[in-house]
Amino acid sequence: MARLKPAEISEELSDVWRLVVGYAKQETTAPLRGIAAFARFGIVGMACFAIGAGFAALAIVRALQTETTLGDGNWSFVPYLASIVGCAAVLGLAIRSVAKTPWKANGQGDEK
Repeated sequence: MARLKPAEISEELSDVWRLVVGYAKQETTAPLRGIAAFARFGIVGMACFAIGAGFAALAIVRALQTETTLGDGNWSFVPYLASIVGCAAVLGLAIRSVAKTPWKANGQGDEK
């Protein structure tokens, strides 16, 4: 086996270091960039849904206050309570749909 000179060893180590750094960048930054694109869409969608849910809750309160007599006297809390119940129902449906077991191709879900 031929002996390497110190200059050749440093060149080999430099090449190995560049190879390792290049591989690390390729295997870490590229997938993270792909995930970031999906995260952006998720965050924008979440913000739009939150704004829409807030407007829907406000619409329920205002509709019950103006179209019924529930906004008067001792029953003035009912429109707000109806809005909270409506928001809780939508939240419950959203959580249920996220936690639902995915269906297999043959039409049966995973048994737990």
